[in-house]
Amino acid sequence: MIYTSRYFAALSEEIMRHQGTIDKFIGDAVMAFWNAPTPDPDHTVNACEAVLACLRKNDEVNEGFRADGWPSYTTRFGLHVGDAVIGNVGSSDRMNYTALGATVNLASRLEGLNKSYGTRVLVSAAVKARAEHRFIFRSIDRIKPKGFAEDVAIHELRCAREGDFAAELAFCRRWDEVYVSIERDDPTMSLAAITAFLSEHPTDGTAQFYAERLTRLQGIPSISRTPIVPGRPWRTPT
Repeated sequence: MIYTSRYFAALSEEIMRHQGTIDKFIGDAVMAFWNAPTPDPDHTVNACEAVLACLRKNDEVNEGFRADGWPSYTTRFGLHVGDAVIGNVGSSDRMNYTALGATVNLASRLEGLNKSYGTRVLVSAAVKARAEHRFIFRSIDRIKPKGFAEDVAIHELRCAREGDFAAELAFCRRWDEVYVSIERDDPTMSLAAITAFLSEHPTDGTAQFYAERLTRLQGIPSISRTPIVPGRPWRTPT
């Protein structure tokens, strides 16, 4: 409990520093939202900045944990932006200021999908559309979440467009070439493109995910992959 409290305190500080509201702690997860109770016109950008700050803070906390002989805490994030019901919910004995609705549910779903795709931060297309002028994203997949009439494109938040981000931009452009072949639904071409990508980036979890999926579809032995170790969940709906 001492170490988990240190972890909560470090990440909560970053969320609040970037205008976020801590909703609740759920086991070893945190739920937070932006743009309430105080309106924030830059809430999507602030949420993305908070997530990247949390990643850096998480690494700092883990250095201290390792020095104490304590296991590292790995965090996953899900971000979505949309309409939600915000207010006090509960009974006369116990009230909770919280957010409810499909927007929150999708953010939670994205957080969990990180484990499959080997990513740490997944966001919806709505987040990317509002924040791509400030951040770099790469395409991951299209999903059909419960409660949504249409498929939702999902993306990985990679970094901010500040400082030296040329390497990240080149990485995402290279991956976009691979993703185009995946969307064309040609397993043979896609697998060849992914295999070439993995030769350049052998530890990339998303490429490993698609390589494994395509090898199963074609009924051939799986490509050797680096194991993806599940981390602790982190839910941050916008």
